[in-house]
This record gives sequence, C-alpha cells and structure tokens, in this order.
Amino acid sequence: MKAKTILTILVLTVVLFSIISFAVPKIKLRSVREVVEYPRPSLPEVVVWNGELLVKVNASQNAKNWIGHIENEHCSYKLELTSSDYREGLWFLAFKIPDKIPPLLYDLRLEFYDGEEKSHIQPRSVRVLKDWPEKLAIGHITDIHLPGGAQVYARCVYELNLIRPHIIIATGDIVDVDTIRSAWQYYFFLSQFLKTPIFLLPGNHDHAGDDARNYQKFATPLYWYTIMGPYMIAAIDTRSDGFATVEELEWLDQVLSEHPDKVKILAFHHPIIDYPGGEIKVDPENVEQIKNKMYPSWAENLEEAGLLLKTVIEHDVRLMLAGHIHRDSIAIINDKHYLFVKEPSGGSVREGAHYQSYRIIYVSENGKVDAIMHEGKGLFEYPNSLPVGMLTYYYTPVNDGSSSAVSLRVDNGLKADMPIVAEFKVKPGEEYKIYGLESYEAETYEVEGGILYLITAKVPAESQVKITLASTPDNVKPEITDVKMVDEEGTKYAVIETYDKGWGVADVSVKISVNGGEWKEVKAYPLVVVDKDEGVIDTYEKPLFKVELPGQGKITLKITAVDFANNKSEEITKEFVIEAEKPEEKPQPPTEAVYDQILIFIAIAFAIVVIAILLKKKH
Repeated sequence: MKAKTILTILVLTVVLFSIISFAVPKIKLRSVREVVEYPRPSLPEVVVWNGELLVKVNASQNAKNWIGHIENEHCSYKLELTSSDYREGLWFLAFKIPDKIPPLLYDLRLEFYDGEEKSHIQPRSVRVLKDWPEKLAIGHITDIHLPGGAQVYARCVYELNLIRPHIIIATGDIVDVDTIRSAWQYYFFLSQFLKTPIFLLPGNHDHAGDDARNYQKFATPLYWYTIMGPYMIAAIDTRSDGFATVEELEWLDQVLSEHPDKVKILAFHHPIIDYPGGEIKVDPENVEQIKNKMYPSWAENLEEAGLLLKTVIEHDVRLMLAGHIHRDSIAIINDKHYLFVKEPSGGSVREGAHYQSYRIIYVSENGKVDAIMHEGKGLFEYPNSLPVGMLTYYYTPVNDGSSSAVSLRVDNGLKADMPIVAEFKVKPGEEYKIYGLESYEAETYEVEGGILYLITAKVPAESQVKITLASTPDNVKPEITDVKMVDEEGTKYAVIETYDKGWGVADVSVKISVNGGEWKEVKAYPLVVVDKDEGVIDTYEKPLFKVELPGQGKITLKITAVDFANNKSEEITKEFVIEAEKPEEKPQPPTEAVYDQILIFIAIAFAIVVIAILLKKKH
C-alpha cells in the first residue's frame, strides 16, 4: 500500500475518533475493584447511625495505618476503625458510623500505608440512614442499554433524586454491548449526579462483547447479596442464555438459608413468569404444570426453573424484580411472592401504549409488598409503571449555604401522588420558616458552610407545589433579564431568563398576540438541564422558562415574572417576526442529457481500467 494511501486512512481514523471522543463525556475508566473490593459504586453498603461499615481492600498483608472517611458535597466524617483482619488475600476492615450525621449518600475515602502512603476514593458507595426503615422504598429501573439510553437514564437520575427512595435496583442490560467504551463512560458520568445508591446486576446485553468481563470490572460481581437490617437483597445472573445455572441457584439457596429471619428480595434479568403475569399457583415439586406461563428461556430449562421457584417458595422471597421483556408485567405466586417486571429505562419501547419508565416499590419489615401505580391502575392493568419525563423541578436562587432563602418548584405531571425529599442548604445562625407546605417532616443538620434541611413531603397527582425555606421576608420584585427566540427542529420558542434577589422566581405569566390579533394566555415551562452530555443540574440562580411561539408573522409577547413570595415584575413586551418557511425545492429528475453524460463517464472509466490491465500484462 502506498504511503499516501496509508496517510489518508490514518487522517480519516483520527478525525473519526475525534468526533466520537467529543460526543461522549470525558470520563477516565478504571476498575472499581482496583483498591476497594467492597463496597462499590454499583454495590454500595447501606448503614445506620452507630452501625458498622464493612470494607474489603486489595492490599498486601503488610498494609497498616488504616484511616477511613465518608464525605460528600456537604460534609466529611472520620470513621473509627473497630477491627481489621487479613484473610483470603483481602483486608476486612470494620468502621463505626457516627450518629447525628445527615442520612445521605457518601463517598468512601481510605488512607493507609502499603510500602508508601496511599489514598483512594470509592465514590457513592456508602448510604447512611438514621435507622432501618419499617418500609423499604425501592426505585426499580431496567434495560438502560447505554450508550443509546443515556438521555433517559439522565432523566431517571434527575427524577429519582427528588423522590429519593432508599435504594435503586437496575435489573440488567445496563449497557447495550459490554465492550462499547462510551456506554461505561455515560454510566459513570451520569451516575455521579445520583443522590441515592444504585445496585446493578447483569443482563444478557451486559454479557455481549466479552462475556461481562467489563461489567465485572466496572460494576458488580455476576451474583451477590447484601443485608440491610431486616432486609436481604440477592441478585443472580441469567446470562446470555436467559436462565441461571444450577451452581448459582444452589449458592442462592445456601445464602438465603443463612438468613432465615430476613425479608428477602431477589433480582434477576429474565423473568421466570412471562407476560401478562397474574395470580399463579405453583407446586414447587411439579413446576411443569405452569410451563406455559414461564418465560421461554426458563420453560426450556425446567430443572433450573424448578430450583428457582422452589427456592423462592421455601425461603419466602417476598419480592422479585426483573426486566428484559421491555413491558410491565406483575405476577403473584401462591398469594405472597411478587414478581415485578417493567418497561425499559432507556432501551427500545414496544409499539402501542408503552413508554420509558421507573417504578417505586415498597417492602415492609413484615413482608408486605406495595407499589405506586400510574393512573391508579390495578396490579394487572398495564402499563402501570411511572413514565419518565413527567416530574420536573428546580431550586432557586442558590442552594449552597450562602443564602437566607431557598425555594423549590415541583411540577408533578404523573397521575399518582409522589413522595419527595427536598434538600435545602441555607446560612447558619438564623431562624427559618417553611412556606408552601401544610404537611411535611423536616430534619436539620449542621454541615460545612451552612445548615442542611431535609424536608419529606408528598406532591399530589397532576399538581404543582412551591416550597420556600426562608429566614427573611421578600418584598423585592423579580426581573425579566432576557428574552430570545430559539429554533428546535423547526419549532420556534421564546426562552425567558429571570432573576430575583429574594426567594427566587417561581413562574412567568405570558400572553401572546399573532399579527395584532387577540391576546391569549399560554403556559410557560421551566427549562432545566437534564442532558446525557451536560449532566443533571437542579439549581438555577436565573431560572429559564420556555414558551412555544405559534403561527407566522409578527408575534408579540407580554411577560410578567412572579417570585415565590408572589411579587410580580414589571410587564415587558417583546416582539419577534417569524417568516414563512420557503418550501423545499424538489430535486428535478435527471434529463436525457444528464443520463447521456453519466453513460459517457462510465464508458470512459471502463476504458481506462481495461487499458490499465492491458498495459500491466504487456509489461
């Protein structure tokens, strides 16, 4: 191959990879097991005040001087080391969790000496609770299929941050192909915005590419279990074949038998019961009777299916979570063993009344299972999981401890009452009052740079709430600082920028007239940054609002901003001119003359090739 040809290929390759690298977040990938084997960002440890944090470390037997911290954007706490033991090639460390600290998600920072001073941070790997919940709230997502599902995953992160379940479980197909680098870059980039811990398990797509070697490097073991006070959660791997092996199911039977007093939750990717679920009676000694109700990959492997169902029944597993089929389905086995399967959270959506979704499920310490159902539907009325994109919120003007007032607007478009945990950080040393809520629970914590308020409340279905935490009144009018027109795929919008020195801007009132016609009031929507490439931003000093501009010609807007104290700005008028779009000129079909030119070109090219071959033979 000539040097010129090689150079051309190299240039094109560099250009291609440059385009790809600019299209994904700049995240350096590293093994989550590099130093700390456990906990991991996708297999965190959930602990309570005065409880014990278990840490497993890859270090030599001579490692010493262990110091542990848990930290996040608000605070950092040094942990007391209560025990250390070296066995099975790992260090097993136990640290005591302090009391009276904010119940939040933390990074683990570990310092020690192993031939040299070392320091390692395991991000988002420790979730602190005040005490074990009487009812465990689980956010269930599945089939994200990164990188393609990155935008939907970003939205799941944003919405679940406000709902704040105790944990999130993602039941497989985290990535589309395990060897796609950008899939894992998107996972780590977007997961860094999470405010609640996430647990992963593999699906068949996570095995694609290198049989889950990257999955195990960047996520979790193929199967695992964890204890959370009265609850036990286990995950098994149904692999590319769509069922778990006998060896793995025997492991599951063993670990469940070791914790007979726990309320048990089991997660896997391929559902044992196929759509449409329903109430099913199962004889664990004769599972062939329900073969027609099983998902095909399990039905074709009745030994493994029988082992799984027998284990679920004998060990009283109350909740099973699965994915794979990209649709909602719920089964109740023998009146008390629930299987929840759901729509995707990023992967392809089936035709018809299907959508991207997440689900909120509750398991009580007595084993009772409940869930929030969209539109108040019953367990077997599908789809009934919660559509992504129906819950929008923002904090304003700041939420970093520098202000005496922070406000939150929540727009709940879901046809279900939604629990939220609002997080306000305000100046210390002042007396605060909560506005906009009648029923709520509030906790306060002294943190670095301010006072942290955690306010638990409920937002009714299809409603809006405006919450303010303030120590001073707000008598200052808000401002409209800019209005501009933007074009999004052929649709014109007005984007309105606002500002308020006090409690923050809550809304804008907009009236529109087209070509001097009658004035019509239109709805303005908050514009928030929830983007696979830009990340998740929930706080805005200058909130933006978006209004669709109708028609063509002269569009006149009258705009008024309203703050959280109900002060109104001066009304401003803004005009835009939208010109009629010129119809696209359809390309004319080639004339006979053009066809003749094409034929002549082909003939000349053919002649050149023939002459070249003859000359080569002659030489």
